Amino acid sequence: MEFINKKLDAIIKKRRQEIEDTPLNEHLPHDILTSMIIKNTLRDVDYIEAGKVTRAMTDTEIRVNLFDGLLGVNKTANMFSFIIYYISRNPDVKRKC
Repeated sequence: MEFINKKLDAIIKKRRQEIEDTPLNEHLPHDILTSMIIKNTLRDVDYIEAGKVTRAMTDTEIRVNLFDGLLGVNKTANMFSFIIYYISRNPDVKRKC
């Protein structure tokens, strides 16, 4: 687990530095890691200075979310939900089952 955490932390740190080195007027790639890093910062297209006070995600929060997305328990639940939906929407598959 420690090895995975260190690898994810290194990836996050590297991507955060790439974002900081990119000029504000230059577009960033659309990926989940970049989205988590820039959320609630000046880079976020939905960023609003006035009103509700929010903060950017910490590296630890990003790491936990990435790890959960890769190996989280919700993947199994989502897979079973998809299978049940697929079977219920396809009569031929339902008959075979």
